Amino acid sequence: MKEMKAAAVIVAGGMGKRMESKTPKQFMNLCNKPVMQWSLECFDSMQEITKIVLVLPANEIQRGKILLAAFKPSKPFLITEGGATRQDSVMSGIAALDQDEDEFVLIHDAARPGITRDVATMTLRAAFETGAAICAIPSSDTLAQVSSGQMTKRLNRTEIYRVQTPQVFKCSLIRQALKKAKEEGDAATDEASLIYGMGNEVRIAPGSLENIKLTSPIDFKILNLILSER
Repeated sequence: MKEMKAAAVIVAGGMGKRMESKTPKQFMNLCNKPVMQWSLECFDSMQEITKIVLVLPANEIQRGKILLAAFKPSKPFLITEGGATRQDSVMSGIAALDQDEDEFVLIHDAARPGITRDVATMTLRAAFETGAAICAIPSSDTLAQVSSGQMTKRLNRTEIYRVQTPQVFKCSLIRQALKKAKEEGDAATDEASLIYGMGNEVRIAPGSLENIKLTSPIDFKILNLILSER
């Protein structure tokens, strides 16, 4: 099999309103590091990752550089300006890559600081086999479809997975999907939805219960426990 190599794009553009904090969640201090630094260090430690692009809001780039003063990457690293939406920010990050050199790209939310090399490596391996892969975990809860406060359908939880990041794609494929989405005004919550919508296979790699998204204060408490043990 061809050697696995990919560039990493870390999206850190959220404002974290549900965190009940004036500080954007990517900048919050989590176990003595900015939240975003946990993901950066994970990918910097992986031999499969060739370079790292961090996407920040334009008005927060200087703050990001100050907070990351202790981050000393071994890989080429740059910070670029994000856009008005997540898709715009992902496009900005991918635009900073070399179209000829970077065949695959790993896209990750900085708000998932619990990411591990094992999860990222398994997702990379799945993407190298098919061109597109995501990590996800099976739902452990009974799920219901609801409308106007009423249950309308019970979903089969054995067929339901909770999608996480990273998501890994062939660069040419994700560029095509993002361009198509922009032209058609299609706003998706993640890149895999766009790839799937074009009729492409998206492989599922195992995610992790530790790879939770920092959304609310309780998530911060959980991640603090998880990361304090690393």
